[in-house]
Amino acid sequence: MQKVIISERIPIKLWLDDIDDGALKQARNLDNLPFVYKWIAVMPDSHEHFLLTGCGRAALP
Repeated sequence: MQKVIISERIPIKLWLDDIDDGALKQARNLDNLPFVYKWIAVMPDSHEHFLLTGCGRAALP
């Protein structure tokens, strides 16, 4: 893991050195959904995508 963003409701764990602004914005939006559990994981090949950050993961209860 390269970095953890803790300024949101739950942590966003980044497994990459650099993330484009659009993909980070999508991860932050995903973070605010009430059913996302524990953390958001953003993988090295993440990119901005139509509905959800490409190669991002969310644990759902």
